[in-house]
Amino acid sequence: MIKGEYDYLKALAEINECAEHGTPLLVATHPTEACYVLRCGENHYPDTIRHIPSLTEEYKQGTLPSGPVADNIIKGSKRRAMST
Repeated sequence: MIKGEYDYLKALAEINECAEHGTPLLVATHPTEACYVLRCGENHYPDTIRHIPSLTEEYKQGTLPSGPVADNIIKGSKRRAMST
């Protein structure tokens, strides 16, 4: 079970998922302990979480399919390279 302050857990929940079930994480209060915890969509309190890669990370790993999103990432990287 992952415990912590509300804001810290909320930030973790936005970019991670349950490693066991692959479901989104929520910040909840534990029913028996007076603390905030991460809970997955399967009503499970995970001990491990997995990072959800951003679209840019997926592109760099080669797992993002070609299309408008990939084109925008390429345009943005070219634009940043020209401005330096």
